[in-house]
This record gives sequence, structure tokens and C-alpha cells, in this order.
Amino acid sequence: TDKGQGDRIRVIEVEDAEEEGLFVAGEINSLLQSEGDTSIGVLYRTNAQSRVFEEALRRSQIDYRLVGGFSFYERAEIKDALAYARLACNLRDDSSLTRIINTPARGIGNSTLETLRSSARQRGQSLWEAIESALVERTMATRSLKALQDFHATMRGLVEDREKPDMGEFFQSILSRSKMLEALRAENLPESEARIENLQELVTAAAEAGDRGETLSEFLDHAALVSDTDNYDEKARVTLMTLHSAKGLEFNSVFLVGFEEGLFPHRMSVQDDAS
Repeated sequence: TDKGQGDRIRVIEVEDAEEEGLFVAGEINSLLQSEGDTSIGVLYRTNAQSRVFEEALRRSQIDYRLVGGFSFYERAEIKDALAYARLACNLRDDSSLTRIINTPARGIGNSTLETLRSSARQRGQSLWEAIESALVERTMATRSLKALQDFHATMRGLVEDREKPDMGEFFQSILSRSKMLEALRAENLPESEARIENLQELVTAAAEAGDRGETLSEFLDHAALVSDTDNYDEKARVTLMTLHSAKGLEFNSVFLVGFEEGLFPHRMSVQDDAS
């Protein structure tokens, strides 16, 4: 570089991730007010970490761009877990039921779903009511009935778990009863590990929301309002992205976040000499 020396690196220690997000948002707010033409990068090790900073920036009404993926609540696995939660709150929610009836795969194919839809239309029922009717009347093949029975039992368990006083525990039950984590671990792929981290971050987000006094309904409403953006905009003043995505880019100010055991370096690369 021929730009000479810049400012010294500041090392800030905070109590937890939420406090880190609020600190970064506060610092960014000050920078934006004092420097009208500045660019700011918030860089983290894994995409799951974006959630805290997205939340903090929204609370501070600071616009940002997220690069290298979808906004936290727009990620497929997060939408799946939230659909389980919505269905547990309202078993007549056909949209949520359709999304997760075979996620993860449990042997309920399109033909079974179409049969349920047809029955629901004819009887003026919801899909959940059509499932219950099929289980009572035994109108499908044994394999389909077994899969529907398992799904029915899963949702009945989640309806009971919905009453848990700790919202984080409820979302942990979703991951356990639905076997979402089990299915992702069985894939044994790097992207599966990232999805597991995202789902675990959702449990943390739910627990934090509960600590702030939010109800489950309020938490789900908040998640539904979040929109995604995944394109890099050179004119954006605040950009969230992973360190790997930031190679070759420059910002006036940079926040390197999440420097803690198991995250940086990541626990999966600790034994890798090349890292």
C-alpha cells in the first residue's frame, strides 16, 4: 500500500454477542453521522453470525447490505423451523404445513399431499383436518398413513411444547422433534454444518427475544417482516459479509467481529495446519 499508516486497531471486549451487536451498531451510527461519504464493513467468520448485527442495525434504523447469502430469516432452514413454529401456533395454517410436511424427508410425497388437498377441498377442511380424517378413516396406503402418523405426532408434541416458558427451549424442541439437525448431520457436508449453525443461532435469537419480553407471536411476526438482499452494492455505506467474501474489497472502516474460541479460527479448522 502507498497510503501510509492508518489508525491503530482497537480491541474491544464485550459480555456477549448481543452486546457486541449493539456496540458495533452504535459505533457505525457515530461514523455515519461524522463522515458522510464513508464505507463500513462488518466482517465475520460464518454467515450464522450475521443475525446479531442485522438485528442491531435494524433497531438503530441503519440501512445495510448483506453479501454472500440471504438475510438470516430468509435462509431456507430458518424458514422451515419458523414454519414448524407457526403451525404449532395454528394447525390450520396450510401454507406452513405444506412447507414442512416432508421437511426433512419423511416419506410424504406429492401424490399424498395432493390427495390431502383434494379431500380438504371436498370437505371444506384445512390440510391438518384432512390428515386427521385420513388417519381415522384409514383411506391411504399403509406406508403413507405411517408417515402421516409420525408427522401428526411430531406436531402434537410441538403444540404442547409451545407452552414452554422459555422460547429458546421451544425452538430447541422444534429442531429435536422434527429431526432437522439429525438429517443435516447425516448429510455430512460443509454447507450442512453452516445450516446447523444457523438453526442453533435461531434458538439463541428466540431465547434473547423471550428475555426481552417478546411473545412467540411477536417473534414470529418480526421474522416475517425481514426481507432478503444478497447483491453487493459499491455505493452501500454499511456492508455485512464473511471474511472470505471480503477478499479484494476495501472499506474506510472495518469491524472484525466474533473473535472467540471456536469461531475464529473456526472449530472445524483448528487442526488444519494450513489455517
